[in-house]
Amino acid sequence: MEKLPIEKDPRYKILLSNYSLKVQSQSKMDLWKVSGLFSFFFAPFYTVAASMQMSVKAHENLYGTPQRDRDALKMFAEKTDKKKMLENSEGKSLVKSDSNANIKVFESKRTKKLKKLAGSVGKNAPYRAPVYQTYGECIRGLYKQGVLGFYKGNLYRHHYMLSTSLLQLNIAHRLEDRIGSFRFFCHLFAGITADTLFHPLHLIESRYILQNRIPAFTSYKSLYTLALATRFDVYQGVACHIPKNVILAFGYFSIFTAMSPTMFLIKELAIQALIYPIITVMRRIEAQTDRAGMIPQRYINARHCLGLTWREEGIRGLYRGFTSFSIGMTLFLALVPLTAYLGSLNNPVMGFRDPDEE
Repeated sequence: MEKLPIEKDPRYKILLSNYSLKVQSQSKMDLWKVSGLFSFFFAPFYTVAASMQMSVKAHENLYGTPQRDRDALKMFAEKTDKKKMLENSEGKSLVKSDSNANIKVFESKRTKKLKKLAGSVGKNAPYRAPVYQTYGECIRGLYKQGVLGFYKGNLYRHHYMLSTSLLQLNIAHRLEDRIGSFRFFCHLFAGITADTLFHPLHLIESRYILQNRIPAFTSYKSLYTLALATRFDVYQGVACHIPKNVILAFGYFSIFTAMSPTMFLIKELAIQALIYPIITVMRRIEAQTDRAGMIPQRYINARHCLGLTWREEGIRGLYRGFTSFSIGMTLFLALVPLTAYLGSLNNPVMGFRDPDEE
């Protein structure tokens, strides 16, 4: 019986396939460990970007002055003999008189104290989803919540990244062994499946980033409180993973057999730029609820959110925070892959051999 060459032996192909999966899984684990160590540098950029994404500019004039403060202002004006016009924060008249004189807007002492305690900046108010106008305002708002304000949701982000990447790798690998000629659909199906199963982690990350860290003003006192409150809407925004993974699936293909680090960085940033509006829509849908401190219910579905954001804020609304996200992504791509590779050289799974033992 003629022996087959080793490269044609089915057992060799299975062994090679299993080894390839083990190497890629180990590589993913190394990336996750290193990204956790370097999150001190780039996690704040992601938090700022997500905070800007969930800053719905249409809400800045929606809240206005609380009703109790409006009533207090009205009573004060009625008791005074001065005939003046009192205006609230939206510029609408609260009390009209025959006089054309105006006095400046003022807030009650109670509201001022609450804003100070809550660390509210700009027009933001306690117990309401913050609407940051600029990066400077966003950074000041997070800083007033403590240094850990820049790391809100970081733990859940890392677990989401690891869980989805490992599951996607395993599903895509097994599908490629069976239908290797349809690599695009393998990665598309694997990506959608992994993101759908672990979507609750992404939702938890979004809500933790949006809520105020100061204990008296938090929307969710603990993970248990959040899980209990979101048990019926834990899959809000999950449909956004479909178009996101369609774009990412195309990213697995390259025109060139080899790619320089610069071209790799440009390619990754271009892909992230394409999916960024989808992530913005997904985060806004994830964070909308009737709970204080979150985005009020206003979006029917992803398509409605995309159209409403486009009409109200334009293209800038869909790309709010992208500059901060790009800086964080650049730092991630520049530090993490190379460090993970150098750290894995001593791992037997990666094929390391000690020259002294030869």
